[in-house]
Amino acid sequence: MEIRLEQVEPWPLRGGCEDSQVWRQSLVLRSGGRYLVKARSGRGKTTLLSILYGMRRDYGGEVYFGAADIRRYRVKDWSDVRQRRLGLVFQDLQLFDDLTAWENVEIKNRLTARRRPAEIQEMFSWLGLADRMRQAAQRLSVGQKQRVALIRALCQPFEILLLDEPFSHLDPENTERGRTLIDKECRAQGATLILTSLDADPGRDYDQVYDL
Repeated sequence: MEIRLEQVEPWPLRGGCEDSQVWRQSLVLRSGGRYLVKARSGRGKTTLLSILYGMRRDYGGEVYFGAADIRRYRVKDWSDVRQRRLGLVFQDLQLFDDLTAWENVEIKNRLTARRRPAEIQEMFSWLGLADRMRQAAQRLSVGQKQRVALIRALCQPFEILLLDEPFSHLDPENTERGRTLIDKECRAQGATLILTSLDADPGRDYDQVYDL
């Protein structure tokens, strides 16, 4: 699914976007592309992904998924899109603290019926979390929570995957393992990847790197 941004500018950042390669630009992110959006804190990385996910409407300009202006989406439209076409790993992760790591993933998988239990267990093992599946999320480290949130995001079909600083608390080994899972799933679904980071990502090639 192609994404087009036409002169998008968040109202809280109004007047401070002159040097951005994303804000106040005409931008097309082609279907199946790989994009890195990098910027220091406060430049709107989370805001951009929140706009694309339909959680924020406080912006000027237009955003299109294909030919559809996302401002015209109704609640049901967003529900369908988020369940079948749009995946997201939030920066604040949004896990349920009182549920186990497994239960946090299982909630998403029940909605989508995307994965067999054995596949989910394999992802937990691949990311070094096999012994944490039955542990309450509130008892996990931030890095462990990031990996659980990634597994959860991969338990749905998607045409676009949005990742908000997904490796910020991971060591190099787990970062590489996370990238491997992401690459595999994006290739399998022909999905567009949009990843935000504080700086450049030397570990991967992207179709385009944008300075926000």
